[in-house]
Amino acid sequence: MANWNDGYLTDIEYLDTYFSYLNPLFMNLNLTFAGFDVGQHDCISLQTSSDSNDKQSYLEMGFGRGVSLCVHAATTDMSFVGTDFNPSHTLFARNLAKVGNADIQLYDDSFELLYKRLQKQEAEFDYIVLHGVWSWVSYENQKVILQIIRDHLKVGGIVYVSYNCFPGWDGKWSSRKLLTMYHDYISGAKVERIRNALGFFKDFLETNPLYLQNNPSAARVSQIIENEKFDYLAHEFFNDGANCCYFVDMVRDLESCKLQFACGALPLWHYEDSSLNKQNQAFLDQIAEPTLKEQLKDYYLNRQFRNDIFVKGAQKLSGQQICDKFLNTRFTLTSIPDSDAEDLDAIRKDMIAFLAKDSYTPKSMREAQLQLGGGGLHIRELAKLVADMMTSGYIHPVTNRDITDSIAKRSIDFNRHIFSNQCKKQYVRYAAAPLIGGGVLINEVSQVFLYGLMSGVDEKGLGAFAWDILKAQGRKLNKAGVDLESDKENIKELDSVLQDLLPKIPLYKNLGII
Repeated sequence: MANWNDGYLTDIEYLDTYFSYLNPLFMNLNLTFAGFDVGQHDCISLQTSSDSNDKQSYLEMGFGRGVSLCVHAATTDMSFVGTDFNPSHTLFARNLAKVGNADIQLYDDSFELLYKRLQKQEAEFDYIVLHGVWSWVSYENQKVILQIIRDHLKVGGIVYVSYNCFPGWDGKWSSRKLLTMYHDYISGAKVERIRNALGFFKDFLETNPLYLQNNPSAARVSQIIENEKFDYLAHEFFNDGANCCYFVDMVRDLESCKLQFACGALPLWHYEDSSLNKQNQAFLDQIAEPTLKEQLKDYYLNRQFRNDIFVKGAQKLSGQQICDKFLNTRFTLTSIPDSDAEDLDAIRKDMIAFLAKDSYTPKSMREAQLQLGGGGLHIRELAKLVADMMTSGYIHPVTNRDITDSIAKRSIDFNRHIFSNQCKKQYVRYAAAPLIGGGVLINEVSQVFLYGLMSGVDEKGLGAFAWDILKAQGRKLNKAGVDLESDKENIKELDSVLQDLLPKIPLYKNLGII
């Protein structure tokens, strides 16, 4: 009998994070950009479909610690199911999901057990998502995943999958093999062997072997080891079942489930061609077959990671329909950048100022087109701007469905739970925002302040309130890379953080966070 974890690394828990591209609203708009009619999944355009009252269902396989899944369940009226091999992950996610009685079922099933469960329940899903799973499980598990998709995705359903890919992983694959060989041939506990293997690899490269001279990817692996967190490195390089594939392989596998490739999962994917030079683009334009053309693009970009969206059955939109859907979509800010942010040019600053008007009330891109660029912004330029700012996390489409009292209360209760726990230990950094059906990043100190405000602490006393909490945990603020030591220094810095937070309060209220 196979091990219950089937080669997946379960000794080390994965990172707490939220992925916006798993948000149904985010996926729906991305599919609209690609010219696909998402039909019953359309909850962003001004006109809702006749099926808009149907309860949609969502399955996440390999949810990590479940932050994305629990946030989506807290902020929508959809039905959610998830599984993760690691029971510690599942326990954490279940405790997070308890708040507000969302419609969510969380398991620590293997994929095989999950398949049997879904067969018994005759379950069907509108969305099936896998992030950080496909390349990190065995081929046997991949076959079961495909069976789940084949038998339990509705017609018209949407699949998101991310995976390591060639050709970008060509050089890194041999480095991974060296890491795992060293890990396998030494003794000790799992964590100790991983740490030793990482150190060994760095020491080996310092001897300047010919392998390094002829394989620049090895140096990039060394940089990854130097800069990434241990949890990430352990899962990225040391899963027994880890594998890699080409885009065409993924297309072939999902075509066997009656799916077709729709688009990349990041909005800027639609504008990647502009990053190619004229010679590259001219050569690509000669390729008529879309799968081959997309694969060739991976060679031009030397892509090592993909996140893609596939659909089961598709109806295409006309050019006019795409324009209308996009222009009718309302957006909100999700982050307020510093005025001197280096990645903001004039048009991006104008978009932020436009969306900040009227206390951050969501606004359609039809309104934006009339306001930005002197009212002469071409729709393609506007769409590229939106794609860029969505990918950067500054803006997000909003739902046109009513946010019911129960969803609003559940989201606030969820956030109070997160903020309260942040006052006891480092905890989840994302808050539930029902306006976007997803999560918003809020730093730990700001969460403590927000908990104080929600608990009735006077604004003038928030600095001392926060410092009492952080000091009791042995946590210090850091300024310019230096830990602050004295109470006075920490309280002064806390006051500075508070002044940055206060202008965001109206936005957080609009998003439904507080």
